[in-house]
Amino acid sequence: MQSPDKETTLTKTDTEAGLDLSALLETSKVLNSSADLNFILSHILRTIMGKFLLTRACVVTIAGSGSIESDF
Repeated sequence: MQSPDKETTLTKTDTEAGLDLSALLETSKVLNSSADLNFILSHILRTIMGKFLLTRACVVTIAGSGSIESDF
């Protein structure tokens, strides 16, 4: 029989892994369902902000012409 501390740790780890996989699944669905780059980047940015508990972030892209664009 395992100690209660070990069981709690395993459950906590399994739950955290489930949350990470659900975020990955949700992101892959968005990537496959939309061709709108701004929508995709916005969704990915919000997901990352939620995982890392960030209040500010931005996405910087480089256009084919070499110009830099940012989205906050």
